[in-house]
Amino acid sequence: MRPKQLATLLLLAAIWGASFLLIKLSVRTAAQPGNFPPATLVMIRLGIAGLVLLGLLRLRGARLDGRCAPGLAVLGLINAALPYALFSWGGAHIDSNLAAIYNATTPLFTVLLALLFVREERLSALRTSGVVIGFLGIVYLFGGSATRSAERLHLLGELAAIGASFCYGLGNMWTRRRLRGLDPLQLATGQLLFGALWTVPLVVLVEQPWRSLAPTSTAVLALGTLTLLGTACAQVLFFALLTQVGATRTAQVTYLLPIFGIFWGWLAGETIASRALIAFAIVLGGVLIVNGALDRGARRTVAVECAAEGRPC
Repeated sequence: MRPKQLATLLLLAAIWGASFLLIKLSVRTAAQPGNFPPATLVMIRLGIAGLVLLGLLRLRGARLDGRCAPGLAVLGLINAALPYALFSWGGAHIDSNLAAIYNATTPLFTVLLALLFVREERLSALRTSGVVIGFLGIVYLFGGSATRSAERLHLLGELAAIGASFCYGLGNMWTRRRLRGLDPLQLATGQLLFGALWTVPLVVLVEQPWRSLAPTSTAVLALGTLTLLGTACAQVLFFALLTQVGATRTAQVTYLLPIFGIFWGWLAGETIASRALIAFAIVLGGVLIVNGALDRGARRTVAVECAAEGRPC
């Protein structure tokens, strides 16, 4: 990976890592009841970002394929509307660093779902141990909150973050099975626009933000940054990397994102508990094993030894 591409990867991780803090600053809480309700926040975020990407798609002389609309509608629900809403609701009750750590479990859910729904998918003993280790990290983190926290909403907020990560894993599987081969920019544009549409009934029938919406200037700025930078711009950076270095290297953002999420939360004054850091290390270790980091490291070691000894491998 060239220095420019590495810089793009770090920038993408920093932007996506900041999303959890931006959600926390813009969503409605007990302290800021006039801020954006969760579904309203998601509708604005997805709708504006989707229109921006639609404009980029048109500039490229392309358009959304109507034949893919049903598949994109499902993807918009499970990979955009639901996880974004869960993170937005949960963000009102937990620190952003916790949300970032739980988001790191997405690859674990993806692997488990692949095992259930993809016949050729198999787990080696090493990858199985990675899954077990990763979920032990979740249990360790959530278990500490369950035993020490008397606040029910805090626990529900953590469950919402876990549910959002599961949705992302489900979205990965749906894309793999139903939307394989679709242009990445079309994929992102479709899921964002359909995701925004899924939130409309909830906004209109339940939240009705026009009755009490009085967001602070901080909330407006946070949502604007989250929409344009954290969603639209981040998608453009993601696809640029995907085109230049491929899916495997681009997926490294998964490891970096929670690190930046923890950093931004700390910078904003959140307390980073040692238990959260330990849990993150456990989860990250499990994800690395599941994604074959140890296998690749072992193969590189063997290759170096073979080269040094002048023998074929």
